[in-house]
Amino acid sequence: MTLKLKKTSMMVIQAVACITLAGGSGGSRAFEQFPALLDKFQLEKAEPFQQIAFDRIEPKITIGTYTAVSSAGLIEIRGAATDNKGLYRVTWTNDRGGEGKATLSGSTRRVRWSVVGIQLQSGDNMITVTVEDSSGNTGKAKLVVTRPTPTPTPTPTPTPTPTPT
Repeated sequence: MTLKLKKTSMMVIQAVACITLAGGSGGSRAFEQFPALLDKFQLEKAEPFQQIAFDRIEPKITIGTYTAVSSAGLIEIRGAATDNKGLYRVTWTNDRGGEGKATLSGSTRRVRWSVVGIQLQSGDNMITVTVEDSSGNTGKAKLVVTRPTPTPTPTPTPTPTPTPT
């Protein structure tokens, strides 16, 4: 059986081998230790993989604003996130139920995010917003929003019906 690998596949395999053999340390020197494995073209193409593997800096996230709780118990929240290499996604969870993804705008290193229609339960709701970068590092921001318990509308007492005399 003959195994054919494309040049890109070989490059990725070689890059992973270099990082593994270097023990994940040494920064950009990891590739310099194995010049026999990578020619100049392959080294240039493998560099992005090296940057991802050595990124241990967590992204930053902030919650900027949020709307007042609507009569239906919904809020919107907005904020920003940054990373030194590249952001992957922003997600949210409510400790009282619900989760989802934020809408992003901006660049790979600096985004504005927003979430519309987070359903709150009566009482305190802890909203956690998590940003993840392309290396899997995460950062979190939390917000407690209180949805007032609705007061029941009193039912009118029926008026007695007059009895015929």
